[in-house]
Amino acid sequence: MSVPIEPAAVVKVAPKLLSISADRAIALARWWLRLGAAFNVLMIAAVFATSVIGFRQGYGSLPAFVASMVWFGVLVISVRARRLVIDAVPLIAAGEFGLAEDRLSQSLRTFSVLRSTRLLGLQQLAMLRHSQSNWADVAKLCRELIDRQRPGERNLDLPSRLMLIEALVELGDVGRAQYEIAAIATARLGLRETLLLTALRLEAQVRAGQWSEATRHLDATLALVELMPPAVLARSHALLSLAAKRQGLAEWHQLLARRALLLSDAKTLTNGRPFLEEAFEGVAVD
Repeated sequence: MSVPIEPAAVVKVAPKLLSISADRAIALARWWLRLGAAFNVLMIAAVFATSVIGFRQGYGSLPAFVASMVWFGVLVISVRARRLVIDAVPLIAAGEFGLAEDRLSQSLRTFSVLRSTRLLGLQQLAMLRHSQSNWADVAKLCRELIDRQRPGERNLDLPSRLMLIEALVELGDVGRAQYEIAAIATARLGLRETLLLTALRLEAQVRAGQWSEATRHLDATLALVELMPPAVLARSHALLSLAAKRQGLAEWHQLLARRALLLSDAKTLTNGRPFLEEAFEGVAVD
């Protein structure tokens, strides 16, 4: 008796997600920006030339209209790259980093002559690397964004500089971080940006051993610190505690260290910041 042969099981293979390095993303963005600039100049010249030729040959504005439609068609095709960037935004927020990088990789490789799309792609990739704590890539991407922006693109400046400052602080490049902090010292900041800049300035000062600078306006700093998210609040208290200890402010040192330990634990606070271990020496939570 013949035995029926079962059909082979169908194995579904998940599509491989694309990835991209910061250097590759910057190189692609630069190439597309050059292409976009050249294309726009060429199309302006084409519309002008076809207008002149059309009227001389008796075709009126028809040639110029055709050239304009070609220009418009290319811009429509370019929208796909922007849509891919926009798709990555909620994926980053949801922690779907692989899918987000896939969308951004596709966008940076997709035809587009829109300058804003390329800059937005770099900014979103910087935000993705920020979420992944890849500070070296964050610094590269933000530096590129700052260098490439034009006067009419100031909406990219502040977020890029804040991410750059945080990356430089995390990398221990305190000198450059303080230079960037000074560069936006007079900028108009919202509450969120003010709190972030305060936390970054404080850490840069402590890492640089500028103890008196860190504690100079202690009451005002603490008033801002109290508005920060719990993790940043705990770290800021630890930083201020260390600065107070180095300044000989024993009561403030103990108080601030205890506050930090009530919000977090010493292991978490000193992870990646071993210099903060000194802030908790001889301090116990009641």
